[in-house]
Amino acid sequence: KIGLDAEALRGADVIIDALLGIGAAGAPRGAVREAITAINGAGKPVVSVDLPSGADCDTGAVAGVCVQAAVTVTFGLHKIGLVCYPAARYAGRVVVRGVSFAPGAVARQNIKARVIRGAELPVRESDSHKGSFGKVFAVCGSVGMTGAAYLSAQAALRTGCGLVTLGIPQSLNGIMARKLTEVMTFPLAERGGGLSADCIPAVTQAAQGADAIVCGCGLGRGGDVPAVVEAVLNTAQSPVVLDADGINALSAHTDMLKGNVCGVVITPHPGEMARLTGSSADEVRNNAVGVAKDFAAEYNVVTVLKGARTVVASPDGEIRINVNGNSGMATAGSGDVLAGMICSLIAQGQPPALAAANGVYLHGAAGDLAARRFGERGMLAGDLLEQIPHALSAV
Repeated sequence: KIGLDAEALRGADVIIDALLGIGAAGAPRGAVREAITAINGAGKPVVSVDLPSGADCDTGAVAGVCVQAAVTVTFGLHKIGLVCYPAARYAGRVVVRGVSFAPGAVARQNIKARVIRGAELPVRESDSHKGSFGKVFAVCGSVGMTGAAYLSAQAALRTGCGLVTLGIPQSLNGIMARKLTEVMTFPLAERGGGLSADCIPAVTQAAQGADAIVCGCGLGRGGDVPAVVEAVLNTAQSPVVLDADGINALSAHTDMLKGNVCGVVITPHPGEMARLTGSSADEVRNNAVGVAKDFAAEYNVVTVLKGARTVVASPDGEIRINVNGNSGMATAGSGDVLAGMICSLIAQGQPPALAAANGVYLHGAAGDLAARRFGERGMLAGDLLEQIPHALSAV
């Protein structure tokens, strides 16, 4: 039984938390729970050993009470649970210290999870032309959601691709042509303010000339949108980035993803991921790495599960976790910018998984630059567009 002397806690300068280890699971109970509550109420700086007691080492979930550490000293290797929320909030500053693991023993574990520390940009030769940097075809937008189409198309250009064509419901073509000076617009058949199935032949033909396709930003959920998305997936000869309503269109029949041969990247937030998997958003958030990894493997798609710690999971089991970015990016349209950035990098020649990881990092870097200029509270997704060139220059 653990006995905790309240008087000793009051007289301490620092509290060392070593109550539970990396094998602990579930909510702390009994005396351990009481000890954690007492530690958190002592008002002293806390250093946790390996991970804060109460946090799940493998998922980052916190089932009950958890020690709030100022510093966590973890041994040997970083732990997934210290990177992912909500446990990352309790870990404070994480320091990794060696414990003489044999390098060969670590290598034999074939560890496939790592933190994204930077981005790799496509090569730009000095004698290039606009066709050298790829063509993006965006199938986005509907009445009331033209902003999503604008943000994704503009982000693709800002990230360095040579040409972007935006397929848009024909009634919106005029306004988008005025708003997007450098983007070519392609009016498509519509019904009720959204794309009609009548546009499928034109979409299919336009997509054949693209090096990458982004589909779903602001498409809406009604009418013929599922049929249009299905046609894009079934006929695409280039990789497809599915975002927002492109993902929602698949929630009732995800099996169509399994046979894709073009290479698909999906970019869901936890709510969209929950609809795809038949779970809840909380379940997704509490096991983001596991959920993304399993979905990527089952459906043969690169899965970019967005959040405070965005997870990029590849079908081969490779996991990359992003740690930059800030709360100012939690605003409408931020995901549309990310989808356009990833699609742009694919069009410039990067494999989908690499483009997804690089896009996520650059998106976070642009968000951090925007936060320094505007502050996190007042940021808009459009502010990210302005910072993309600066994020690229800093790589």
